[in-house]
Amino acid sequence: MKTACFFLITAALLTASPSDVSAKDDKPLVSLSLGEHIQLVPHLQYRPRFEFHGRKDFDTGDSYKAFSHRARLGLDATILKWFKLRVQVQDVRTWGEELNTLGDYVADGFDVHQAYAEIGCPYGLKVRIGRQEIAFDNHRIVGTVNWTQQARAFDAIRLDYNWGKLNTTIFYSKLGENEAYQATTNADGSKTTTKGAEEDIDVGALWARYAGFKALQPSLLLLFDRNNLAKRNRFTLGLYLKGSPITGLTYSGEFYFQTGTQGGGTSEKNISSFLAALRAGYQIQVKTKPQFEFWFDYVSGDDDQSDDTIKTFDTLFATNHKFYGYMDFFLNLPKHTAGFGLIDVGGRFKMSPFKGFAFWLDWHWFNFAEEYRTAEARARNMGHEFDLVAAYKVN
Repeated sequence: MKTACFFLITAALLTASPSDVSAKDDKPLVSLSLGEHIQLVPHLQYRPRFEFHGRKDFDTGDSYKAFSHRARLGLDATILKWFKLRVQVQDVRTWGEELNTLGDYVADGFDVHQAYAEIGCPYGLKVRIGRQEIAFDNHRIVGTVNWTQQARAFDAIRLDYNWGKLNTTIFYSKLGENEAYQATTNADGSKTTTKGAEEDIDVGALWARYAGFKALQPSLLLLFDRNNLAKRNRFTLGLYLKGSPITGLTYSGEFYFQTGTQGGGTSEKNISSFLAALRAGYQIQVKTKPQFEFWFDYVSGDDDQSDDTIKTFDTLFATNHKFYGYMDFFLNLPKHTAGFGLIDVGGRFKMSPFKGFAFWLDWHWFNFAEEYRTAEARARNMGHEFDLVAAYKVN
């Protein structure tokens, strides 16, 4: 049996980033007022990271070790308290990927991460248009994937409506545009025009959550994605429940079902797949805050990928890093399980021995949801993963 070592050092320096889902942006560190009706709030972040691991095949001498970083700079402008603009740019790169900055200065890793306008309307309605981060609930289906240096944003139109404890969101995003063209300049000065996407790709969703009760907070999700290249029209319907019925006890449960069609003509297939997950945790109310958590995740797979039904669940835009182990074997589902699905049973022990310091140990037991079968091998059990994490808040 082969083993692997995964080691990572990451830090966020000079951080005041409203776009970071782990950062609290309700009280900006710096704000500037221009007259009575305009307020400017800058936000910046620098996150360096060093990673060392044995790659995913565990071959001797095939390790990966490199520095990378994410540098962000942005500005929020609020006008008349109801109109807001946000522009955020970022540079994401692996140190040393540009061999000579004197000869390579095209800034391949520089991009606009967010750029949108937000309009506050009467009766709790808010409209946001442009490139933006979007996440629902625990990021199981739609998330920002903030763990990666580049993170995810959508070019989208979004409507939010808040009425007391009821929060609702409708959004539409264009993921691929058949009519998009890009011109590039050749060495001889001529220009070449290439198409953007081969076919249109779209996604839209309706999400609602009621947070009126501490013991039970339900969310509903209806998501539709269309891919004209794959000739796919798919619906994802889901229910997410979470709560804390007594002090120290937390739980969450979720179920998502996918249906629709993929392919055309005689190759058309029906989609019928699901994801189910359950988590429960308890924190003992003492100074060191010991916490125990258990989870069970089931992502359906396909035992016969040659028939006319697709039974493999697609996690779409999820932040899978937070669910299926920090070694990231299963970031892209169903691709990373070859369509045979995934079962993850595990638990966590967490403790904070003193103020500002915490550590936790995660255990994962991975299995295929359906038996993995090829001409050379059959398998069900994929193995165990242990993740030991320590975190210290410097200031």
